[in-house]
Parts: sequence; structure tokens; C-alpha cells
Amino acid sequence: MRRLYLLVAVCAGLSVAGCDSDSPVEPQSPALTAFSRDVGSGLSATAISPSEIDVAWPRSSSPVNNYQVFRSATGATGTYSIIATTAATATGYADLGLTGSTTYCYEVRSSRTTGKTITYSAYSAAACATTPTPPINAPSRVDVVPLPNGWFVDQFNSLVRVSWTDNSANEDGFRVEHASAPTGPWTTGSWPESVTTPANVTSLGQSGEREKQVCFRVIAFNAVGVSNPSSADCTTPPANPTNLLAKATDGQSINLTWTDNSAVEDGYKVSRLDAAGTWADIAILPSNTVSYRDAGVTVDRTYTYRVQGLKDGGFSDYTNESVAVIPTKPPAAPPGATAGYWADNEYGWLYFDVAWTDAANNEEGFRIEVSGDGLTGWQTYTTVAANLTSFQDKLSLWDNVGARGGCYRVVAFNGAGVSAPSNVTCTEWGNRPTNLTVTAADQQSINLSWTDNGMFEVGYVVFRSTDVNRPYDFVAETPPNVTSYHDTGLASGQEYWYFIAADFGSYSIYDSFNYSDFASATTLSATTSAALSVRSSRTVVNSHLTPIRIRARLTLQDVRARYNATTGPSLPRARQR
Repeated sequence: MRRLYLLVAVCAGLSVAGCDSDSPVEPQSPALTAFSRDVGSGLSATAISPSEIDVAWPRSSSPVNNYQVFRSATGATGTYSIIATTAATATGYADLGLTGSTTYCYEVRSSRTTGKTITYSAYSAAACATTPTPPINAPSRVDVVPLPNGWFVDQFNSLVRVSWTDNSANEDGFRVEHASAPTGPWTTGSWPESVTTPANVTSLGQSGEREKQVCFRVIAFNAVGVSNPSSADCTTPPANPTNLLAKATDGQSINLTWTDNSAVEDGYKVSRLDAAGTWADIAILPSNTVSYRDAGVTVDRTYTYRVQGLKDGGFSDYTNESVAVIPTKPPAAPPGATAGYWADNEYGWLYFDVAWTDAANNEEGFRIEVSGDGLTGWQTYTTVAANLTSFQDKLSLWDNVGARGGCYRVVAFNGAGVSAPSNVTCTEWGNRPTNLTVTAADQQSINLSWTDNGMFEVGYVVFRSTDVNRPYDFVAETPPNVTSYHDTGLASGQEYWYFIAADFGSYSIYDSFNYSDFASATTLSATTSAALSVRSSRTVVNSHLTPIRIRARLTLQDVRARYNATTGPSLPRARQR
């Protein structure tokens, strides 16, 4: 009996021809239909390529509404399924996406609708064709594996690695198609529907939605044609475990708990950070596990843990890292604390960095404290995890960030108590010198004075140029709290421009937010007086927007490169208390 897969109209109490016990899909007698037109034996099937067969039939001499095309991959007497419905004017159909070296058979019939009556012709005689052998060998051994994201935790999507074996020596590349099931339907368009790779590539990174199956197959291609598709492989990326908590429950072990958010994981992997700073896997657990007891621990040693879901030989993203220690004493104090600000005018960020040395091996974390004067009123600024030696905060310069400053220290803590505090380091940003006055003293010198607005400056740096827009030269750095400078060795009758940079440590002297306005004076000549020279002084307001060129200065790229080259900020020490 022929098996057919059609959407048919349901008879709702209507006496319509074709809607009775005799199926309208396969009419059994001419009397049951108002119209019957046999396409006859004129059907033909022609293999065009390894992936295409064109089916053709003669035009009907009687009115029809459409033609239905059926296909069998099990021979002329096998099981047929409808693959297309064409227009009434059609006399052919191109069947695409076929497999090479495979025989396909086709039958066609016409249909006509008169009112509510649907009538069908008899089926044509079967026409068969065999697709030719593809011009290129198909890839094989496709393997689809979920992978963790190395940059951030993605709650909704997972990286997926698709790999395969290249069995051809003449491909121009590979097309990687995906579907939600191993039987398709497969994407065949351009990215993101499908992706192509160059020749000889055997793996590709893709993505898949968590907790949903995704399947891939690979097709090789060259200028002549395409290979048969590879066998499909599928995976279901698991949802990430979350809320990892490590806690010392007794004097001999650390207990871990987490939330299982997946219904498809194969299991869980527990990893621990060792004393050398290397992650080591310590347990592989069955699916649905939500806890683990680590008994292989030593007192007064910090342990950091993380957990991953396992699936099809791959992994979810990691949980948060969680730290625990079995303490018998408070941790050692962290020495070498430094703090500093630097502004990235190009991207509009103000960065605040604190760095220190981790001198303990049993801390649960570090607490950064802040005080207005470095002596009293200490408050918690933030806390960070164990084993870290730096902290960075950033603020948007577009939010009109005002002057900032304070004193900072770092303490380590665990369940047994807190360490002694680190040294105190004080820094600030934006408290620039104001009221810069520049006055010619004589033919070879100029006097400068300004208002000291800083609390924790290391000193003030004097810069000079012969033109307000030309590069400035470093002249001198004064001690803190100084408000004047006498610049000597100048040419007579020459105008000199100046600005003062507050040095708050770090890279502050290259930050225009720490610069005064610009002011100039002209040294006396044999024909000028001091009074005329004073009246000829000029001032230009520092807008912070125009780059100021300083000879041999560090560029912003130098600052970024120096920062990124270290595991934590490598900053000159700010003013210490």
C-alpha cells in the first residue's frame, strides 16, 4: 500500500465529492470525482548533477489548479512522499539537495477545485533517475562539542566546535550547515544560515542556544560541484551551573555547593587552583550533582574552586570562582600598596588602580579601605577575592567626574581574623593648580606662581614652550606644597609659555585634567621695562580637549601597553603616609 503524507481537507458535515470513505488522496474510481485527468506516461526524470534531478511532464489539456510531485528513495514501487505543489502552468520541477549516487523515483498528479469539491487525477507512471557520483569525496567523522567562552560567561548561548575529517584533495572549501534535528531541514543560504571555510580546514567555531539541540553537517565543494553531505552530529549545550559556594565545614575538609540549571548535562567537573597558580581537575561527578566535599586540603592554605557542566565531551561555561580556607590564624599583612588615577581621554574613561603584594597563603580575600586624611575615619572601599594583587575601577569622563582623592590601605582577612593593614598610600586626581601668573623678572628669567589645590601631591612639574601650540619641554619638578618657581637661562625679548602639572604619582603629569591654564610672559630686552612686560602677558584656558604635546612624553599607547604588560597595574608609588 502506498504511504502518503498530505494535508487534506476535513469534511464538516458537507457532502463533497472526495470527502468520504474513499480517500481523495488516492481516488479509487472515476465515479468518485468530478474531474479526473491522468498525466499519463509522459513523466520524465533527468539527473542534472549529484544534487539535482529535473522532473518534466506534458501540459494538461483540461483545466487544472496545480500539480503535486511525489518522490520515493526506495524504488518505483516504494514509499512516496509529496515534495512540491506547482502552479497550473508548470510542466516541470527541479528537485534539489539530493545525494549523489542515489536513485530517486517520481510520480505526478493534477488536482482541480470546483466549489468545495477537490478532485485529483490518477498518478502518472513512475519515472526514475540516478544522481551521478559527486566530483569530490564527502567529509566524515563530524564531531560537535560545546565549549566554554574564554572571555565571559554567556547565560543564553554556548560556543560550539564543529570538526570533521577532510577526505578529498581537490576541494575549494567546505560548507557547514546546521539544523535543529539530524534529519534537517538544513540551512543552505549564506551566513548565518550556513558558513563556508577555505580548503583543508577541519574545524570551525559556531554557537548554539543552551538547552536546545543543534546539529551540523559538512559538505565539500569545488568549481565542478559539491560532495554528498557528511553524516550529521548533534549536541545540546548545557546551561551553566551557578552560585558556587565553598565553605570550610570542619577542620579537615571544604564543602562545595552549586545550582544545577541544566536538564541535559552528562555530569560536572570540579577544578581547584593549586599553589602554583594552575587549575587542576579534582573530581568528575554524575549528572544532577549539586555538592562535593574536598577532603584533600591543608589548614591555613587558600583554595579556589570552579565547576563546569559536561556534555558530549565538551563543557559549559564555568561557575563563579569561590574561595575557602581552614584558618588557624589571621593572614599576613599585604605590603607595597600603591594607588593612582589615569585618564584615557581618547575613550573617555578615568581609571583608578590599587595594587599590593599578596604575602599570605591563607586569606579568603582582601579589603581595600579609604580615608580622607590617611589617619582616621577608615571605611571599606571594596573587597576582592583571594590571590588577587590589584583592583581597577573606572568612571566615565563624560559624567562630569569631579576632583577625586583620598588615602588607601589594604587588609587581608579570613575566618580567624584580619591582618595588620598595609602601608597607607594617598593619591588624587583633578585638583589642578590654578591662578598661574607668569612675570618677566629680567632679560634671562621669568617668575611663576600658582595656587596649590592638592592635598597629596608629590610635587609640581613646570613645562615650557616658545609657542602655546608647540611641544612643551620639562623644566623642573618642585617639592609638594610649593607655589612658585624662578625660571632662568632664558633668551632676552622672547615670549615663553608655561603650564604647571600636579604630580599625584602614577601617570598624572601626562593627564591634562591635572594641568593649570597656560600663561606666557616675554623676557625683558634692552628697550623694554618690567611694567610693559607684565602687561604683555597672556593666558589660555586649559580645555582638556586639545592634546598637549610634551617632548619625550609617554603616549597613551605607552601607558596602555605598560599597564597591559603586567598582571596588575605597574604604578609609581603615590605619596605615602
